[in-house]
Amino acid sequence: MQEIQAIKGEMEFANHEAPNVLKDEGSSSRVNIAVPKEDKIVGFGVETREILDRLVGDQKKLDIISIVGMGGLGKTTLAKRAYYDSYVTYHFYIRGWVTVSQTYQKLDLLLSLCNSLSIEPGAGEKNIGKLCELIYKRLKGKRYLIVIDDIWSAEAWNEIRICFPDDNLGSRILVTSRLMNVASNIKQDSPIHRLRFLTVEESWDLLRHKVFAEDGTCPTNLQETGKQIAERCRGLPLAILVISGLLAKTEKSVEFWTQVLDSIGSYIVSDSEQCMNTLSLSYNHLPRHLKSCFLYFGAFKEDFEINVRKLMWLWVAEAFVKPGTENVAEEYLVDLIDRSLVMVDQKKVRRGRESVSRA
Repeated sequence: MQEIQAIKGEMEFANHEAPNVLKDEGSSSRVNIAVPKEDKIVGFGVETREILDRLVGDQKKLDIISIVGMGGLGKTTLAKRAYYDSYVTYHFYIRGWVTVSQTYQKLDLLLSLCNSLSIEPGAGEKNIGKLCELIYKRLKGKRYLIVIDDIWSAEAWNEIRICFPDDNLGSRILVTSRLMNVASNIKQDSPIHRLRFLTVEESWDLLRHKVFAEDGTCPTNLQETGKQIAERCRGLPLAILVISGLLAKTEKSVEFWTQVLDSIGSYIVSDSEQCMNTLSLSYNHLPRHLKSCFLYFGAFKEDFEINVRKLMWLWVAEAFVKPGTENVAEEYLVDLIDRSLVMVDQKKVRRGRESVSRA
């Protein structure tokens, strides 16, 4: 119980004081979770090529590239596709990633960026001025790529822009935002990549590969209804992923898929709440024992990475899982991951450090 209380204390501290990204401690008794396959990436082929061309183009002056689109449209996915591209990793000497989100503290933002750039500030260096200096020195004289994900205001950019030197080495900053005016204010003379919605064909391609993971082959009797479900998702990738997570874990019958089709029409509407309504539909189909576990993610900040072992201890502490049945907690978590309601940090899993975050 003492360990559980300590973990709870850490979580409360993290919610109020810690930066957006939790640094994993690594544990000798780590939990082995089966890593799901990388999500199939559908669409945005042209957009990806355009962004890659700008990232590795001949322009020597520091360039800021913006990706704009509504929540759930795939901005972060597209940025990650570019960030981890093999040629991009070769082209840039140093790369860093920071997530801003709606609410942020400048100090936390700088600490998160330091962590991404493998900068370890000393005890007397954890102040805004010193952190900006450390980041600037780390990037000075190098060709670098920085991704600033989910930025909501030009003020956030103005507070950190002094960290980024321009040595005419071809450095790039890639920004994602839901707001066009934010991207425009960050760099007025630069073209903005505004993400489109997926086509009906792309939506169906994504849905069937998520539901039928092995080869994406859908039974003939489900294809018509499946295509209608994909169309009702209005081209929003996150909505498609969540609905496909529901379909993958439930009975593959025309009757059930028709029920989903009839229900989804009232959830998927063309306003900013459509994604949350889609999540609500998937939540309503969760087994009772998973609902409490899923709702518990609401105790963490947006984009907060949660250590898997600690999460399981917290579920035990809240009596969602009986003590001594950690394997059951693991099964619960994997089930939520399979439903696309929880995301796994693939890179940290490969380094032996499991962390998850809410979708």
